Amino acid sequence: LDNIRTELQKGSGRKVAAIQATGTGKSLLIASCIKDAAGKKQLLVAPRTNIFDEVRQFLPSNVRLDCVTYQYLSSQTPEQLKAMQFDRIYFDEFHHMGADRWGEKAQQLLEANPTAQVVGTTATSEHTHSKKGVRDIGEQLFDAVAGRLNLPTALVNHTLPLPKYVCMPT
Repeated sequence: LDNIRTELQKGSGRKVAAIQATGTGKSLLIASCIKDAAGKKQLLVAPRTNIFDEVRQFLPSNVRLDCVTYQYLSSQTPEQLKAMQFDRIYFDEFHHMGADRWGEKAQQLLEANPTAQVVGTTATSEHTHSKKGVRDIGEQLFDAVAGRLNLPTALVNHTLPLPKYVCMPT
């Protein structure tokens, strides 16, 4: 979180990514950033609506947050995207920005918000299902990667609990 804050303090229009293994607190990270910018117009883009609820559970009820899915973005015209004005935009599962259609619409949203600060989170920054081939979206679309926490490191440093294997008798 401190690395993201440091990067965002460098000015408007900054795009900062955090790449963390599943279960290591990306929703809490997003919620903390949202609280830091309370009072600003903020948007969360995610692939599924349950992620909105996951983030909102960590927010006070008086913090305003607009939420849309990548699918919703893909249904918007360029004019509609230009009308969406925000101070800060969060892209959860930002590797989806590498998809042909979703990526195009996400880019149009960013172009309509050139001074917005952008925070992206994902467990994997590589996108493989695109006409453009395998790409590291974190390195390609963001100014800085504030942190990387892969699964083996999360297990070794006890960010995640070690798995417990259960054998069923035959």
